[in-house]
Amino acid sequence: QWLPWVTPMGLLISTAVLIAWLLIKGKGAAVGLQKPLPYRLKERLPFLLLLLPVVYNLISGSGSLPGWLTICTVCLGAILEEVVFRGVLLHFLRRWGNVLAILVSAALFALAHILNQGGIDPYQIIFAFAAGVAFAGLTLRSGSLFPAMEIHLLINITAGEMNPAYFWLIFVSIAAYLICGTYSIILLNNATSSKKG
Repeated sequence: QWLPWVTPMGLLISTAVLIAWLLIKGKGAAVGLQKPLPYRLKERLPFLLLLLPVVYNLISGSGSLPGWLTICTVCLGAILEEVVFRGVLLHFLRRWGNVLAILVSAALFALAHILNQGGIDPYQIIFAFAAGVAFAGLTLRSGSLFPAMEIHLLINITAGEMNPAYFWLIFVSIAAYLICGTYSIILLNNATSSKKG
């Protein structure tokens, strides 16, 4: 009876320990565990594209949410992934520049998703890379993990069975994520240039 609890409890403990360690060491704000920076509405609008996979999941999924234990697992998994990939890793890699940090953290995020339900899923890898680029850009632009974490949670909670009839929306989502990531890099570069000038 305790077996279904192993994964969520492991994720909960791992997440709690990592976040507690970061906060105790005074590195919470350095990795984005803080309130997002304010930025204008016109800068926020393109990030609505990040909700496309949620639309895909709602249209093509099985139509029913998984059990509460599964929801607990996917929520904790999303939080832990954001803290590790967009928090610790992304911010560590920034010493070599924002673009490299975004691309390397996204590639490692994609590698972490290489196996899906026992086999290699190329769609999952490509989508994870695109999502990694977009989430990293959003995290650096907003100065916080929370916007990317919220979208990641929505994607995980709404995910269902893939429906080939809606595969086109996966590719639209991937393109949207890469556009948002590129947009974030442009905003970051513009902000850096204006500070220097």
